[in-house]
Amino acid sequence: MLGAKAGRVAITGKAEGEGTYLEHDGILVAGDEQRFKLIAELDHHGRHTEGLMRYKGILKDKSYSDLDGLIRVGRNAAKSSSRLEEHTLLLSEQARCDALPALDIQTNDVQVSHSASVSQADSERIFYLMSRGLSKDQARQLLVEGFFENILQVIQNPAWYEQVKALIEAKLSQTPSV
Repeated sequence: MLGAKAGRVAITGKAEGEGTYLEHDGILVAGDEQRFKLIAELDHHGRHTEGLMRYKGILKDKSYSDLDGLIRVGRNAAKSSSRLEEHTLLLSEQARCDALPALDIQTNDVQVSHSASVSQADSERIFYLMSRGLSKDQARQLLVEGFFENILQVIQNPAWYEQVKALIEAKLSQTPSV
């Protein structure tokens, strides 16, 4: 999610057959007064199914995101494992994020977890990088690149990897509209 004044995306995955593996990674970058809502659900119906959902966002200016994630494990999905991660980095005092991960587990013998974090860019890390000769903008850019890297690493096509990185950089370098 990189464009538009406002956006809403709903993603649902179903792990039905035994041994099914599902993975979904998402990147959100918002600025100005953009508003985004992401609804992500992963339903486990088969035994020994696995799932991973990772969403990372960076918000600046007065932007806002709402990330609702749910892992549901049905009665017949014993021995399943799943993880939901939602992490957002705020680059301004006015940016806001609500991250609401949830679990609905209807059977025993599963390994299911979730995590969420919303935090300001670490001023100590920026200061440390600046003490090593980087400008404030360069230090911030390095933090941003590191923030998204584990998701970007799953992109196997080098051209697409560079294109996504360039889109993120372009989005973050935009100044708010007046």
